[in-house]
Amino acid sequence: MEEICKERFKGINEKIAEIQSTLKENNQRMDKIEDKQTEISKENAKIDLILEKFDEKIDKIELTLDNIVIELKEIGNRLVANEVADEYRDKEGLDSTIIKLFLNKNSRMLLLLIGILGAGFLFMLGMNVGDIFKVLGGL
Repeated sequence: MEEICKERFKGINEKIAEIQSTLKENNQRMDKIEDKQTEISKENAKIDLILEKFDEKIDKIELTLDNIVIELKEIGNRLVANEVADEYRDKEGLDSTIIKLFLNKNSRMLLLLIGILGAGFLFMLGMNVGDIFKVLGGL
């Protein structure tokens, strides 16, 4: 009987040793997971900081673009006003007006403005600069 009890205790002790070994392995795994989680948290904090800076830069760019658009609208309005004034001065007909559109300094500036706005629009749509030059060169 004593021998049977010793066998059972021995079996129980072996099971306890296995459980403790498994527990130790699980604790080591948990430690590794916690370390990885800490590293991920640090990387997320870095990414959040980068995203904040990126958002600030985007806001600055949007503000700058808004200012540029306002200035271009003002220039365009002045150019159109000058062109209309020139057209009223010269009442020589439509053909001469079209020819003057390309010969007049203000008209050339207006065409340049249209080209710049078109190129900017194409760039904002994601077109490469080289492709934009090809398109503008083909006009």
